[in-house]
Amino acid sequence: MITLIIADDHNLVRAGICALLQPHDDFRVVAETGSGKEAVALCLKHKPNILLLDLGIPDLDGLEVTKQVTASDPCVKIIVLTMYENEEYATRVLNAGARGYIVKRVSSEELPAIIRKVMAGEICITDSIMKQIAIRKTTSGGQSLLSLLSDRELQIFHHLAKGLTGAQVASKLDLSASSVATYKSRIMDKLGLKNHAELMRFALRLGLIEKFE
Repeated sequence: MITLIIADDHNLVRAGICALLQPHDDFRVVAETGSGKEAVALCLKHKPNILLLDLGIPDLDGLEVTKQVTASDPCVKIIVLTMYENEEYATRVLNAGARGYIVKRVSSEELPAIIRKVMAGEICITDSIMKQIAIRKTTSGGQSLLSLLSDRELQIFHHLAKGLTGAQVASKLDLSASSVATYKSRIMDKLGLKNHAELMRFALRLGLIEKFE
């Protein structure tokens, strides 16, 4: 029996995944949540085989959840399910310990197979992301502009690109407003961006946010 926790802030997504897995006798969903912090706590409590994790989950983002769960219980295999088709995010969460990075357009037939492959020890990555990673490794010395950002800077960059104000980012990440302002200044300098509009266009171009998110 493969036990799973589903962590996604959209109720319909969680319900859909539960319904998709329900016919499979070898799967059992032991808990679900829309909170990153609760996802970490539930993993400590239930010790599931698999955590299906949304990258953009509130409280703690998917990268931070991956780090904390992996540190507390490396036996939990994390599969990130996301709308963000970008190799930088994939590289970060895989380096943090995730065993899969899957774009949410995955079919209902593919997801159960992916879960079983991860349980068997494989690392599963959406093909288009694998191609991006391969291209990056063969050009520009394997570097991208986003690789210049620390994990915290990438996290703040993402929230700002989604339209959050500095104060909202500070509240969400439990930081001071001045710290967020300092991080934003560093981000803009590293990426060569002049204003917030350029930041948003940059994020859209790289698939880090959706146009109508």
